[in-house]
Amino acid sequence: QILDGFRGEITQIPPKYSAIQKNGQRLYQLARKGIDVDIPERQVVIQRLELTDLGDETLSLSVSCSKGTYIRSLVRDIGEAIGCGAHVEMLRRTGVDPFIHPDMLTLDEVVKLAEEGRLEERLLAVDEALVNMASLDISEEQSTRLKNGLRVHLSENPSDEFELVRVYDHVGTFIGI
Repeated sequence: QILDGFRGEITQIPPKYSAIQKNGQRLYQLARKGIDVDIPERQVVIQRLELTDLGDETLSLSVSCSKGTYIRSLVRDIGEAIGCGAHVEMLRRTGVDPFIHPDMLTLDEVVKLAEEGRLEERLLAVDEALVNMASLDISEEQSTRLKNGLRVHLSENPSDEFELVRVYDHVGTFIGI
């Protein structure tokens, strides 16, 4: 039941040992100097939070969450809700959208595939790796200008969310970001 309160959109205070900047300095730098600062809350989304194992003094969780979520803070807050405190003992990232665990390779697997001359089979095209980035199709004239290092003025904004976009030429070939 306690975990139910941590699913969906939640408010979270990042840990003081994080890379977030406050007054031009990283929080972890300030924390190491013993400087205490107010850390602003942030909204994050926990899409999935499952208890996968329960021991006498430990528990294991499986979490699917939005960008910007601090798992250490989530665990800290769950511990506070339980009334015993908690910390992360082990953290394993199994995916970063669109890259998911079954498709990932270990470094040893990459080396072996490279030695066998088969690495290309498993590599993603650059634009496939950026599927979460907005895309834009441009004209043949714009494509020629861009390929020659010239500016291309766009009359449309393909996305309100992204400053960077995947650019495709007039025949659908990815040409850059």
